[in-house]
Amino acid sequence: MNRHVTRRGLLKAAGLGAACAAAGAPGCGALAGGSLRAAAVRGPAAAMDGPAGRPPNFVVILCDNLGYGDVGCYGSTKHRTPHVDRLAAEGMRLTSFYATSGVCTPSRASLMTGCYPRRVNLHVDERGGQVLRPVSPKGLNPDEITVAEVLKACGYATECVGKWHLGDQPEFLPTRQGFDEYFGIPYSDDMVGTADGRRCP
Repeated sequence: MNRHVTRRGLLKAAGLGAACAAAGAPGCGALAGGSLRAAAVRGPAAAMDGPAGRPPNFVVILCDNLGYGDVGCYGSTKHRTPHVDRLAAEGMRLTSFYATSGVCTPSRASLMTGCYPRRVNLHVDERGGQVLRPVSPKGLNPDEITVAEVLKACGYATECVGKWHLGDQPEFLPTRQGFDEYFGIPYSDDMVGTADGRRCP
């Protein structure tokens, strides 16, 4: 399959272009608040149907320290990634992506909400650091609408696997933010020390 779709074409098919114009939320992109929900209801189903006329399944992979050319379907000859390559070959491979930050918490906040990190107060932690630390009182506000919540409202099953890094307190965890299932860690694995107070290797 591997259809070539431009970013503009994808946004148009998903109805997000109209939502962007309607949103007008300062500091927030096309997926702002209620507009995210409205865009998903209009949804990509008509333009990008899956089997039997259902909306397509999709998997979003966000990995720390993974470069564009580190997987086979994007040209890597050093790393073998047969399962990711198969997903790309049988589905859609996007070639343009813009991140709002080069570090964990802010970039994940944007991916989940469609908003700039500052808009959702996750551009810094409570001490002015770049990412949330373990037992931080901050996290993704439960009042923010996430892409998972919108997808659930459209009948999708949702799951988050891997590092969350948007708050480790119960009210901030993925299952409180629209995900049906969560299997992962709440922050980076190198943020926890050993029993004697040393940092894990």
